[in-house]
Amino acid sequence: MPFIWTALHTYGGNLGIKGNLSRINAIPFEAPPLSPAPAGYDPRTQAVGVGYTPEGLDQNTAYYELLQEAAFKAAPEKNLTDWLVERAHRRYGLLGGGGRNADVTAAWAALGASGYAIDKGVSDATGVCRMGVPSDLKGLDRSNFEADLKTPRAPLCLEWSSWGSLNKAAPAVVAAAAAAGQQLPETFVYDLVNTAREVLAQLSTPMLLNFSASLNSSSGGGGGGGAGATGALYIELLGDLERLLATDTAFMLGPWLASARTLGGSATDCVDTQIAGDIGNCADFMEWNARAQLTSWYPVIGSASAPVVQQGGRDHDYARKQWSGLLRDVYIPRAELYMKQAKADAAAGRAFDSAAAAQSYAHLSYQWQTGYPSEYPTKPAGGAVAVSTELRLKWAPYFSDCP
Repeated sequence: MPFIWTALHTYGGNLGIKGNLSRINAIPFEAPPLSPAPAGYDPRTQAVGVGYTPEGLDQNTAYYELLQEAAFKAAPEKNLTDWLVERAHRRYGLLGGGGRNADVTAAWAALGASGYAIDKGVSDATGVCRMGVPSDLKGLDRSNFEADLKTPRAPLCLEWSSWGSLNKAAPAVVAAAAAAGQQLPETFVYDLVNTAREVLAQLSTPMLLNFSASLNSSSGGGGGGGAGATGALYIELLGDLERLLATDTAFMLGPWLASARTLGGSATDCVDTQIAGDIGNCADFMEWNARAQLTSWYPVIGSASAPVVQQGGRDHDYARKQWSGLLRDVYIPRAELYMKQAKADAAAGRAFDSAAAAQSYAHLSYQWQTGYPSEYPTKPAGGAVAVSTELRLKWAPYFSDCP
């Protein structure tokens, strides 16, 4: 039977620089008819195409471009680093004279040897959009750090290096765009912000784990409980991520909600929402669902005074996104709620009350999901290059062990 080989790369449109390019470069060509059939292999079973079945396609453009190109090739790419570097120069408008830009070349060679050489899970396993006591965080990816959860391993160091190289490449990309009478290409802005986001997102993992481990502590700084200092550092990192993500529309909540409202139009027959008082207005209804999809997956129902979450035990934060607006109004306030609860419990000499913290978040989640109509911006704020450069300098001490 003819078949199409497909890649399942992400659940819920989760972000993350990941995907072993060498595998998707080879696999489509390793099945008949482009390779000999093994002994006893039915010749009627042949690969006739390639495909992909992700839940969300607005991330990892290099991965998907290579995968789609396989349908139009008779053989794999001979040198993936060359393919990545050539693609980046074309993407940034740097193919005209002067040869390859050394910083762009270094950036993509590093990404090809790190994030794009590793097959990770289909979900976001960083600490950006997660919260809870240690038993809730078993799915976090610790592989980018040594056992001390401080020392970055080689792949993360390469991504750190790539971030620096893209910062250095910015003047050349700006100059090439200006010579063509254009602005800084969105393609470059996206890659710069995405690489910076990836590094800071990975750094958030040990910070969240430290915060989580301190929730039950009855000693330490912060005015009651070790959660004070660890929580403040984690929240500070999320705040810097918020600033970074706000510099590119690809990482902003506003366009997503605006699109949802457009789909609702002017219709008024959207009812049976299971919340106190049916919405009716379909633009509001669509936004309510769009907000829920990103956070509690199933919408929080009930009322502001008695919200109900985790319907049927479904995954919380299944389609979580590292987006500006979402960090500011959901993930940072949630971390603050947990820190507040930890401080209160420590001051009273009792163990951290995770149920009370979860209930506080249920109220926050309900209020946020019903906070329509949206007033989130749809245009970026701040300059991506300036913010990226500033944040790399600020967080450099955490990567001092990198070569």
